[in-house]
Amino acid sequence: MASHKYIFQSLLSNPDVCVAALGTEASYLGEAINQWGSGNMSHRYWRIRGYDSSELLFDETVRLGLFTENGIRRLLQTLAAKEGLSHSEIVGAYARRGTLGSNDHLEVHKDFSQPTWMCGSNPHFVASVVDGKGQIIRAHHNEPSRPSRCDPLPGKVT
Repeated sequence: MASHKYIFQSLLSNPDVCVAALGTEASYLGEAINQWGSGNMSHRYWRIRGYDSSELLFDETVRLGLFTENGIRRLLQTLAAKEGLSHSEIVGAYARRGTLGSNDHLEVHKDFSQPTWMCGSNPHFVASVVDGKGQIIRAHHNEPSRPSRCDPLPGKVT
């Protein structure tokens, strides 16, 4: 577990991964947080966990503004590669899709209904946006979980 903390701390100190603040224009995540709740991002956190099957390997919670959505994706890929892949599998994960030896071991998937990203199969790593009590931030029942051009405009019948 100490090696995970070392990787995590190294990524926090990397300016490409870590940002000082997350504005509403910075990414979809900023928009979603403002849509979902209080807009006070000082009480929002990233909860990052790693599992081997159902056994918890890694658990870290940091302020939301430390990572952009893209930064969290890269962090999950790094943790999943370090913990569960051989060198050859990592090379295949970065190879162009559809070529000999390519694989999808480091694909990051987003849960459509909540701000949660996942990477890896076993072990796997998950990052969720949580409040100060550790509860995952969810969209209000009457709001779409992710804004898109296909969502109807408020007050407009489709």
